[in-house]
Amino acid sequence: LRTNIVDVFDAIALDNAYPADHFSDDSWNQMVLKCLFIDRPLHRIVRFDERVNESLAAALSNLSHERWAAGRPVSPELWRGCVGCLDDQIVADLERVADSENSAQRQAFALVAAEDKSGRLDHLADRATEYRESIEQGLLTWKSLGESLG
Repeated sequence: LRTNIVDVFDAIALDNAYPADHFSDDSWNQMVLKCLFIDRPLHRIVRFDERVNESLAAALSNLSHERWAAGRPVSPELWRGCVGCLDDQIVADLERVADSENSAQRQAFALVAAEDKSGRLDHLADRATEYRESIEQGLLTWKSLGESLG
């Protein structure tokens, strides 16, 4: 995964079960972060949702802060790595995402909110209503969002 050759990186990280089956959490987390750094699609990582962890979610939150501070975009797919790991900082991040002018960001928020079992996003439920029906019908998923991003 240290390669700078995108095709080689993609062969390992995308559409391949090997990382999900064999990588430690640290290696997994580094792979996900590198995907974001080099603009690779997270929706193509096999069993992504099974490998989400608190350390990854914290790293993704930190990455979003770095990118926002630099005036750079944050991939809407990043928020998928925070599902089930909502702490105060990530909830505050998601408040910002929910209020974004970017529809892909709001869709990502709606997907996180739809999967939230903790109740930590209940106070923001009204901000996800525009996409609720699409999510319930299976029209808006992490895969469809990722594919729409190019």
